[in-house]
Amino acid sequence: MVATIAERHLTARARERVRQILGPEVSLAAVSTWADEIRPSRPKTAPWHYIDIPLNASAIDPARDCQDGDCVTAVITRFVAVLRDNASSLDAKSEALKFVVHFVADLHQPLHCADNHDRGGNDVHVTFFGQNANLHSVWDTLLIERIDPDTGSYAKRLDAALTNSNISTFEAGTVEDWALESHAVAQKVAYGALPRGETLGLGADYFQTAAPTVDLQLQEAGIRLAFILSTALR
Repeated sequence: MVATIAERHLTARARERVRQILGPEVSLAAVSTWADEIRPSRPKTAPWHYIDIPLNASAIDPARDCQDGDCVTAVITRFVAVLRDNASSLDAKSEALKFVVHFVADLHQPLHCADNHDRGGNDVHVTFFGQNANLHSVWDTLLIERIDPDTGSYAKRLDAALTNSNISTFEAGTVEDWALESHAVAQKVAYGALPRGETLGLGADYFQTAAPTVDLQLQEAGIRLAFILSTALR
């Protein structure tokens, strides 16, 4: 969905450069899960999908949260530099582009930007409308599927709701700023809206709180991905 929204907002030059790098028939959406697919064979890339900002923190400490530059904010910056560099090989640009598409989306999944000592919510067992799940999967897929199982129509609806003012606002800031926005969503909504007690049954109340945030995170991610690529691929 993030890649689909982003493709609609690329500059003409960036769109042509994407075609040159990926091939004329390959969309950003088609490569958007590549970074997950190669992770088992390239385990060193696993930390690149997130940044472990402690849940109660209010700022990023690179020494604490991004050791050796192995976190999502740092690798986005590194791979954007590859895209900008005219000396980079086509293979290097192709890999960098596929990583950037995926990691900008990951950056906007709030549980990729908050460390609550539960592996990004994977260890938080919940039921979601009666379905056994974990908190991470709720934010990865289940909320989206509940809002609209047709991701194509959902992406189109989110895109249609964007205004020039929205777009300008979303494009502002740095990758680190965007990570902190996602971290705040984790604090206030992903964790903050959980029901009290040992049994975490998530239903209509949690959904009604989370759904508008999911919409916003997807819109922001799509516009920011388009902005990053349009700026890098001039």
